[in-house]
Amino acid sequence: MKKINRIIYIVITTLLLTGCEKNVFGDFEIQETDYSTEVGLSKKGNAYTYNAKAWSHRTHNIGSHWFYHWGNVPREELPENVEYVPMFWGKKVTDEDVERLKQLAAEGKIKYLLGFNEPDGITQSNVTVDEAIAVWHKLEEVGVPLISPAVVGDSSDNPWMIEFMEKVEQQGLRVDYIGFHSYPGPNVGSFMNRLRKTYEAYKRPIWITEFAVADWKATNDENNKHSEAQVLEFMKEVLPALDKIEWISRYAWFDDSDHSRPALASSRLFDDEGNLTMVGQFYAQHNPNALIGPGMDTEYIPPVDDDELIFNGHFEGGTWENTQWSTWNTPNGWDGYQSDAVSVDVTDAYTGFFSARLQHGSSALQTVVEVEANKTYVYKLHSKWAEDKGHKQKIVFKDHIANKKIANSDALSSTADWTEFTGEITIPSGVSKLRIILWNDKQTHFYFDDISLKEKI
Repeated sequence: MKKINRIIYIVITTLLLTGCEKNVFGDFEIQETDYSTEVGLSKKGNAYTYNAKAWSHRTHNIGSHWFYHWGNVPREELPENVEYVPMFWGKKVTDEDVERLKQLAAEGKIKYLLGFNEPDGITQSNVTVDEAIAVWHKLEEVGVPLISPAVVGDSSDNPWMIEFMEKVEQQGLRVDYIGFHSYPGPNVGSFMNRLRKTYEAYKRPIWITEFAVADWKATNDENNKHSEAQVLEFMKEVLPALDKIEWISRYAWFDDSDHSRPALASSRLFDDEGNLTMVGQFYAQHNPNALIGPGMDTEYIPPVDDDELIFNGHFEGGTWENTQWSTWNTPNGWDGYQSDAVSVDVTDAYTGFFSARLQHGSSALQTVVEVEANKTYVYKLHSKWAEDKGHKQKIVFKDHIANKKIANSDALSSTADWTEFTGEITIPSGVSKLRIILWNDKQTHFYFDDISLKEKI
């Protein structure tokens, strides 16, 4: 693409903001920049986890130039000519991951590395400043430009961010860009001035890795106070401005892909049928990636087995929140606490893209199947631990109605490698429903996949 150099002037204005004021751009200094439209075109990106429905097709449909997924393992389903940007989500930064990313960097497959995701958020990576500083040198070893952690609150005056950057300077660590999250109302001036204050605070260019218009008081899609038309007007003003500002390096609109957040209902890029919304159409048409390859199917469809008694034992069948014990996103067909189905972002699955995880400390998952008394059944699963510590784990079988224990399995895998285990259980008289329970009280995550129960033939 032919580069077109031009001079961009951003004029100083006086900002008088109120919550309902007309959008006004704030006190930006005049800049004279050798600006290339090719550089501007490359700013637009997107983010989806690998468990987001049709994430590859959606990335293609919005014409992204770059992509991240809160993890650091690239997938072949990413459309061609879309730049992959890895992230260390939390404080777990292993030497193996660093070496793998160094190799990707040497091969030219990654050019940047994102720091921790919302470390000041208890429900996010929840990393202290000292913990982040202690491992930051490992991120530096990858040998690519680093983007700072993106905090929950306003980056310019966020206590976590201020302390982190102070210690970065004191210890001579390297931070090349500032990560930035923002979910404002549809006031362009307010949003742009948050960016300006962040740039002035840290004197580094900014990656906006999450932003969208939000109403955090909305309890359902219908009572979100911001209309889609308001969000569209916000986007129409903001995106061209971001393209023109020299110290805005990248931006990625946050798409509420599973429609689970009423606060973001008006900002969604895709509707329930997977079609682009009005907002999504504008984002897709704004500086699209002309070289982007086609999307690919990303859903793993397990083989159908009519003899299988356990529903969703492969954990590819989604999650649900309203469980007996908690509001965790436990796998469909299962109940539990401190447990979930995790994608290959977190750990490799035995098959497909998902496996079950029992969190360290105290966690459990259980499911119930119908059985016949006095018959023998064969059970099988693959399991592993997050670390090799020699931990023991067993399956507990109970009469679901009487809540009485029937049997335990022998010990499952005690290693960090996927290991198959097979056993048999004969159902006592009077038992018609069997409860299958896995419980973890160790200080290490336990994973299992492809759990099966079939009548012995």
